[in-house]
Amino acid sequence: MLFLRFFYIFLFYHFFIRFFYVFYFYYFFIKFFYVFHFYYFFIKFFYVFHFYYFFIRFLFINAFFIIWKIYILYLIFINLRFIFINMLFHFHLQGLIILSILFFMF
Repeated sequence: MLFLRFFYIFLFYHFFIRFFYVFYFYYFFIKFFYVFHFYYFFIKFFYVFHFYYFFIRFLFINAFFIIWKIYILYLIFINLRFIFINMLFHFHLQGLIILSILFFMF
């Protein structure tokens, strides 16, 4: 009977204690790696998002300044065109005045 008692204790240890211990350990192990993987993914996502946020901001700032420079050059070009047209018109009027003065002089 003593042997059977030790045998039952051994069976209890072998089929219940070891079973629950190992599965609890595996559960803790899987949970730990799941949490580690989740936090690693979260940190990776955060840093990727951080990098892409600054990269996209850099692109948008450059695009804004490129559009701003093109717009300024466009305005300068329009102003120079109008200045050039007015200058031609001015010199054309001056030339007409000078020609009319010369015509009436001679």
